[in-house]
Amino acid sequence: MRFFVSLSLVSLIYCLTTSIASGKGIDVNKLDYVLTKTTYSIPCISVFSKDINTSNETENLSSTTPPTSNFNQVTSSQVLNPKSKKVKKTLSIEGVVTVTLYEDGTLHSSSNEEFDTYFSKVSDKLHDIIDIQKTDRAFAALRSDGSVVSWGDPNFGGDSSVVSLDLKSGVRSIIASRSGFIAIKEDGSIVDWSDRSWIASFLKRNYNIDKVKDIISNGYAYATLTLQGSVIVWGDPEDGGELYDLQDQLSSGVVKIIGTNTVYGGAFVALKDDGSVITWGDPSLGGNPFNLSSKLKSGVKDIFATSQAFCALKYDGTVISWGNEFYGGNSSKVKKKLTHVNQIYSNETAFIAVKDDTTAIGWGDTAGIEELMKEVNKKLQSSISSSSTTT
Repeated sequence: MRFFVSLSLVSLIYCLTTSIASGKGIDVNKLDYVLTKTTYSIPCISVFSKDINTSNETENLSSTTPPTSNFNQVTSSQVLNPKSKKVKKTLSIEGVVTVTLYEDGTLHSSSNEEFDTYFSKVSDKLHDIIDIQKTDRAFAALRSDGSVVSWGDPNFGGDSSVVSLDLKSGVRSIIASRSGFIAIKEDGSIVDWSDRSWIASFLKRNYNIDKVKDIISNGYAYATLTLQGSVIVWGDPEDGGELYDLQDQLSSGVVKIIGTNTVYGGAFVALKDDGSVITWGDPSLGGNPFNLSSKLKSGVKDIFATSQAFCALKYDGTVISWGNEFYGGNSSKVKKKLTHVNQIYSNETAFIAVKDDTTAIGWGDTAGIEELMKEVNKKLQSSISSSSTTT
């Protein structure tokens, strides 16, 4: 097991109560912070958005790796979109480059000279983007036509020319490890690239599998969900690369897998079609729910993750969370409020549960809750606006 210290993280719980007023959307009254025994009331500004996404799309949750010594200071910025546009996703390689994906499918890249060169070679192709992923030193963008564009260090997946024909169309998702990318196509086939591309050949050679439903990586281990509902893992045993006595439980009926992902390691969670949840990997990152295990044996509707914790939404509207408490792994302080929940949202450090009456309950890291609450508010506003228009 890897040991680490979370610096400058304070567990904070707050509740945001909202109401729907005469079809005009959500009126946010106040935001109550509860930190130890002190309460503050701070106004919350509502921001409207045209988009709502009630699913928990998996994003790259890996912690940023410190830059290597040969990187230069950021000296230039390439902007393909005005800053006033709505941000969909932002990924960074610390001290090197920040790439922002906007809702309209364009990108904004601020980088050093090295990444400016990489970026300029593909900038004319970076439009109609629906998702971006990153390794330690490269990026990949998935376009709406199912094609993929990559740039960055060739040794870390920045050069996909050797598989360019396979990436021209039909890709439905991209998964990033620390050193390379994996594309899963609509038919379940796998395309992977980096200087150490081997996953597709590994699965074919060892398991006679050439098509999958999903692949998750936490940087130290991989978990593959097959089309038949079984799970195959490999990598560091401490971080989920070995199933041990869980092999039989994960041999069928699995419908979803997710993972926690940090520079220290990670863990995996699988949701089965009978409503049960199976966990494995680093216990401190959610690989073991400990005394909550019995509550995860049935009745789970969906599962979600931050970078170091997991959360399960049950069919009865209750919520269970476990893992690093500073990243949302402990919801005990708001347990009584977590009833009649119909949706969970998450980012890298926090969870927010939205109840049937539109009350939003957040737990995890302070800054993470604030950031996520803004996004949740946008989506709820958009949902109400869309409903009002339809009516």
